[in-house]
Amino acid sequence: MPKQYISFLGTNDYLPCNYFFGEEMVKNVKFVQTATVKIFCGDFKEEDMITIFITDESEIVNKSKLVEEFKRFNFKEPEFVKIPSGKEEKELWLLFDIVFNSLKENSSIIFDITHSFRYIPMLSFALLNYSSFVKGTTLEGIYYGALEGLGKIDEVRDMDIEERNVPIFDLTPLITIQKWSIAIENFIQSGNTAKLNEIFESISKNHFTSGASLSTDEQVKSAGPLVKNLQEFLGDITTNRGLKLERAESVRKLQRSIQRFNKTFSTSSPLSPLLKINQKLESLIEPYQLEKTSVKNLLNSVELCIKYGLIQQGYTQLQELIITFLCKKFGFDYLQYKLNRDVMSKLLKVVASKKPESKWEYPLTEIDRNRLKAIVEDETFKKFVSPYSALTDFRNDINHSGFNINPVKTHIRFKNQLNKIYLKVKKIFQEEEI
Repeated sequence: MPKQYISFLGTNDYLPCNYFFGEEMVKNVKFVQTATVKIFCGDFKEEDMITIFITDESEIVNKSKLVEEFKRFNFKEPEFVKIPSGKEEKELWLLFDIVFNSLKENSSIIFDITHSFRYIPMLSFALLNYSSFVKGTTLEGIYYGALEGLGKIDEVRDMDIEERNVPIFDLTPLITIQKWSIAIENFIQSGNTAKLNEIFESISKNHFTSGASLSTDEQVKSAGPLVKNLQEFLGDITTNRGLKLERAESVRKLQRSIQRFNKTFSTSSPLSPLLKINQKLESLIEPYQLEKTSVKNLLNSVELCIKYGLIQQGYTQLQELIITFLCKKFGFDYLQYKLNRDVMSKLLKVVASKKPESKWEYPLTEIDRNRLKAIVEDETFKKFVSPYSALTDFRNDINHSGFNINPVKTHIRFKNQLNKIYLKVKKIFQEEEI
């Protein structure tokens, strides 16, 4: 992956200073760019680039001086790119395009933001995030030379050069916060955990904590199972793992990992945004009955399917929930498909279609007729006939890609009908005190 250093050149008459990052110091340089290139670009190869953005004003005042200082350190010649001065709002989008077009595909970006003027820092954060999606760029680091930490400019000017020691701050965690925002939104809106996992892996490899203290080993160790168990729980929902969901297997593991992470939580950690997610997760799994197998757990999962737009999964799980509940209620082994689950499914269908007993087929013909008659006459069973029949029609339409007679015309109807049937089934559970 090629690397690219980018920075903006200002118009001030900069004072010579000694810039340091950690234990490394670059002494007596006018331009912070000289220090950050020296410290962070020492491993640059032929394919790697140094790009400096300049306005007409900064070109006149400082370009030649920067080039001269770069030559003193034997740096490779930078690429200078002209940008507007940004005095008008319309120039914002022109600036965005120029900087974006200057970023190389799939490059690793090192950004010195020290002399970025006006709205450039805010624009840059948005641009780097945009570029990561469109051009596949990654951010290696954002750095800022904090000269103001030494005092007012007149006070710094009066200092001896040996006293002008300016720290370089690593601002990369600010981009991490933006990534957390996107990841949290993805999770809350759609249940997608890919970005959460991506951020955790980056943090655990120390990608976002250069120059700062790492989270404690215990925090990183506790965050790993949290992200993993969240993925497992949502994976069970997206792949219709009804038996695991009924038993709340992945929910229990998720709850334990939440509790463990909360005990190791620190507000100074780059993992701290996970605490906010934990609060969402705790409310998400609160309805689950963790200590026993329960069809109510399946009902909770159907609700999450609707919330996250998992329509096909919602239809499947709600229909299988009804079969599971009725099998349990009437003494059938709900884990045995060929006889028991199939019997209950066929019985619901023949009752819905008002098919006479004389035309019932296998496997109903294998079950004692008096037993089946008692089930059909049961009031709770009768309540489930209509929702089950409706689920069958919509589920078949989805599973056969609409290649059937009178397919549903719009995807919105699938979600609306699923929610309607779900509420009806939930009401039956409440009425029957299930």
